[in-house]
Amino acid sequence: MTGRIAARNTLLSCLALAATAVAADEVSPAEQFQIYSAGHKALFMCSAHYIAGRSPEDIKRWELAFAASIFNAPGDAWLEPATRSAVGSSADKRIQRRAVFREGMGCTLLGPGVPVEAAKSFPRRRLTPPDPSAAQAQWPNGDRVPQLTAQDQRVAAKLQPLLDAAFDGKSYGKSDAEKPDTATLGVVILQHGRIIAERYRDGWGPHVQYRTYSAAKSFTNLVAGARVLQKRLDIDQPVLFPEWSKADDPRRALTTRHYLAMSSGLDCDGGGNRSLNTYFAGGLDAGAEAATRELVHPPGTHWCYSNFDAISVARAVRRTFDNVEEYLDFPYSALLSKMGMRDTILETDAFGNFIMSSQIWTTPRDLARFGLLYLRDGVWNGERLLPEGWVKYTRTPVSSTAEIAPGRDPRTYGAQFWLYNDHPRLPRDVFTSAGHQGQYSTIVLSHDVVVTRMGLQDWQQRDFVADVLQAIDASNH
Repeated sequence: MTGRIAARNTLLSCLALAATAVAADEVSPAEQFQIYSAGHKALFMCSAHYIAGRSPEDIKRWELAFAASIFNAPGDAWLEPATRSAVGSSADKRIQRRAVFREGMGCTLLGPGVPVEAAKSFPRRRLTPPDPSAAQAQWPNGDRVPQLTAQDQRVAAKLQPLLDAAFDGKSYGKSDAEKPDTATLGVVILQHGRIIAERYRDGWGPHVQYRTYSAAKSFTNLVAGARVLQKRLDIDQPVLFPEWSKADDPRRALTTRHYLAMSSGLDCDGGGNRSLNTYFAGGLDAGAEAATRELVHPPGTHWCYSNFDAISVARAVRRTFDNVEEYLDFPYSALLSKMGMRDTILETDAFGNFIMSSQIWTTPRDLARFGLLYLRDGVWNGERLLPEGWVKYTRTPVSSTAEIAPGRDPRTYGAQFWLYNDHPRLPRDVFTSAGHQGQYSTIVLSHDVVVTRMGLQDWQQRDFVADVLQAIDASNH
């Protein structure tokens, strides 16, 4: 046992050194973006193929072509099946990054020079054999959808034109001539907990996963709430990250509540280069990177949308566990398995940190289950999974979100959820997870409705939800 521990400590030391090398290298901006592009290509090629089963050609057509235009760094990516990994590279192959797949963990981007065999010693969760009978259970825990009632059928008929529009390639898209195809992958609409409308893009289906992007941030609310319920996390107690060891460090006053509200006051970065470095340079400790930020505003006084605040929520939760294996197992054993979310994978970095700011792979049905838990005030099949009052707290506007975009953006923010409480066609009780390219699970309390959409291009969820509610209301008259 001692030898195994020593070997693991040596591995972690090597990873830390590799991460330091990445951070310390002085490279030109153009080369830095080639690094990010290579890391992005490797990670997406790995996850989209080994998790979702998609072909390299399809991945290159959508995600990798889009990324190349964003990073302005063309290159290539390929699979290496013998090691269940993928490599992304610059155009001249000089810069390369590798991501490796592990069963039940998804893909992890390796640091430069880290051999693929090292991933065998990365922290991982305990895997349990799948229950073959679970999928045969009735919705929502299983996949067997009951026959619609007569009223449900009337609602479904009203919703069919909206499903047609959701997949026509242009409706609900943003007015961008370069993105004419909204490329919806799947839509699931629930009312009273039942699926009343559902459709998938050709080649997709109920069990094909896609990346949540920032919809993953709402999962930090989920795990934090579950830990509060267990009385292991107090969101109003300061989170003393080890990087802040000096007694006079003002960051020692920060709490999980500040992070949940995106109001930590720490240097935000707004999803810019520092976030890209953490995600795609390879081998960095995401939690440690989030803790390197300086305090630039008094905590709780300034709202700024921050990937690092979401990562810090997950890190605060991690510190409530005695070991990393318990932490990695927790979302699955305490939440996802109980909710029938068997197709959801939470990816980590090499140090065992959940990247809950963006790296979760799931399906429209699982996102609908996620929304249903919040629609039911945190109770699932009679068992309370979130504290009483947690959903009310989640959808309470953060006072500092008046700074988002006054007069232009009809949204405010709660606790890692967006609030659609100032939209002319929506009731004030609508709140939603939201991710890049249109990943949504939107909860409408007054209508007992959840509207989930996942896709490959941007999407106007507010308008779609408003039309869904109008159709539902019309079916009742």
